[in-house]
Amino acid sequence: MSTVHKPLPNPDEFPRIYWECARRHELRLPVCDNCGQARAHDSRSCPRCGSDEFQWKAMSGGGEVWSYCIFHKAFVKAFETQLPYNVAVVKLHEGALLVSTIVIAAPNHIEIGMAVKATFEDVSPDETLVKFIPE
Repeated sequence: MSTVHKPLPNPDEFPRIYWECARRHELRLPVCDNCGQARAHDSRSCPRCGSDEFQWKAMSGGGEVWSYCIFHKAFVKAFETQLPYNVAVVKLHEGALLVSTIVIAAPNHIEIGMAVKATFEDVSPDETLVKFIPE
């Protein structure tokens, strides 16, 4: 477990289930009861049909890099020691888009369409972050 001095999630009631599952190393997301579309943990309505009816369901954790950027400047001081670092949008096999990080030795090896799978980083006794590694 690492000591983190970075901003950590402070979820309200809605996405709290996501973070509780992550702490157990499970990836669960809301899935629309109306059309079956999986969505991001903090999205209150379905991006496909607009319904707000859903169930939290287990995800496979597999997906692909949909977009990414590499930061060479720290806009938050806590990230200075990690430059350069990446922020990626991963499209899960179930269709949901998640913003995260690709855990990779060389950020310049990330590619759009690259297969990735979820991994979990326990950053404190109460917080676990969902990240992705190349498959």
